[in-house]
Amino acid sequence: MAIEYKWSVAGMKCYPEYEGFENVVFTVHWHLLAKDGEYVASTYGSVRLKLDPNHEYIPYEQLTEEQVIGWVKGTMNKNSNPMSPSAEEYELKLVKEIEKKKNPPEVTPPLPWSN
Repeated sequence: MAIEYKWSVAGMKCYPEYEGFENVVFTVHWHLLAKDGEYVASTYGSVRLKLDPNHEYIPYEQLTEEQVIGWVKGTMNKNSNPMSPSAEEYELKLVKEIEKKKNPPEVTPPLPWSN
């Protein structure tokens, strides 16, 4: 079964006013969920957006989660921030977590005399 990923936005911090615009997003809190059948793993974090007054402004009330997730993944891009894991690296981390759940490297079976 293929692993399904779901990126979502948990919250956004805004400046009430920036360069003449209202509610300008500067931090995005995100969540990533990976699911492979009954196995699930997740992680979360936040990214600080680079504000560019020359960039096209989208009014806060017109933002979509898809657009904001695009900003999150773009900020994670190695060219933007070489010290931060990329979106693909976060997904790979969850693949490894799911594999450990499927094939645990260690187990704690019940004591043989407890039956």
